[in-house]
Amino acid sequence: MAFPLSYSTVVSLASAAPQRDAAAALVRVQDWLRGRRADTVPVGELGLTFRVPFGRAGWDILAGIDGGRAYVSPNVADVKAVAEFSFKRFFIICITMAGVLGVVATTYLGPVPAVFVAALAWAWIFGANYAFSVSRLRSRFARVVHGEI
Repeated sequence: MAFPLSYSTVVSLASAAPQRDAAAALVRVQDWLRGRRADTVPVGELGLTFRVPFGRAGWDILAGIDGGRAYVSPNVADVKAVAEFSFKRFFIICITMAGVLGVVATTYLGPVPAVFVAALAWAWIFGANYAFSVSRLRSRFARVVHGEI
């Protein structure tokens, strides 16, 4: 997946005990996701996938996210926690809303201005929510991984 359908972030866990801290970080991520009403499924010892059912997240940071995966990759030099978030469902909803608004705008403004209205509506609805989510997800994920939340 690529922009704008997904977002990926990496957090370093500089640690002396990489295996123990990696497992603890993943448990914290899983608890955080479950607290946000996301369904999680463990994948191996150091990974999980999650799904946020439509309408379940409310006004939470996960509201525009339909799912993703989180995993921890320990290595000799550094432990990295990686999260990948998918925005596919939100993207489709916003495209549909902008398209409907464009059709309605065609009735009143004509076809050329209606395209501009639809593009502006999509940028406002999807673009703004995507920008806010991405700007907050990295810091929120880092705080969860480090045990600050």
